[in-house]
Amino acid sequence: CVYQKFLHSLLFSLFNNLIATYLSCKYSADFGTPQVEWKFISQLGSNTRIYYDNHLSEFYKDRAEVVHSGIHFKNTLRVDTGTYICEVFSGGNYGNVKITLTIQVPPSIPTCQVPTSVTTGGPMELSCFDPDGFPPSTYKWYKDKILIPENGKDHPAFQNSSFSIDHNTGILTFNSISMMDSGEYYCEAANGIGHPQSCATVHMEVSEYKCQFIAITD
Repeated sequence: CVYQKFLHSLLFSLFNNLIATYLSCKYSADFGTPQVEWKFISQLGSNTRIYYDNHLSEFYKDRAEVVHSGIHFKNTLRVDTGTYICEVFSGGNYGNVKITLTIQVPPSIPTCQVPTSVTTGGPMELSCFDPDGFPPSTYKWYKDKILIPENGKDHPAFQNSSFSIDHNTGILTFNSISMMDSGEYYCEAANGIGHPQSCATVHMEVSEYKCQFIAITD
């Protein structure tokens, strides 16, 4: 039989792309000197042969090696998240083991879009996005160093504001922006891995919209 000396489901936390990882595949003596193959099933369901005919495939050969039938990654990437299958063949004997590898990446400093000058009355969106974190980050917005609540009525500083926050997309939407919404804004991205990251604070100044009338004379 084939057995895995650790758990069949492994979880690795990745804090940079230089972490080495070893996926072990051991087999019993009755296999003799077997043929060993490795396959990879990505999160999207694609099936790729990693190791066959005693060779690593092109994508892996420069950053992985086969050691004692297991695969040693010199470094791991987000795209390495998925299911790895070790298959062992010897005459009429066959065995396999599945290993789930999850690469977790802490958030990077998010990109925030905050206008510096707007006028009252219209809708306005502030956006925040972290392209690197996995699992995907969720987002919080702050104004003047105060956490913006889900409901403005929950904090006296926001009771006169009309807004909504999508914590999954990082979008802060003002339904009808007012001068009360002027202030220092920044966003924080977090996914439970590593430390939360924040973008730089931006001052948004909301000025009153003034209609201009043009007199037309004959």
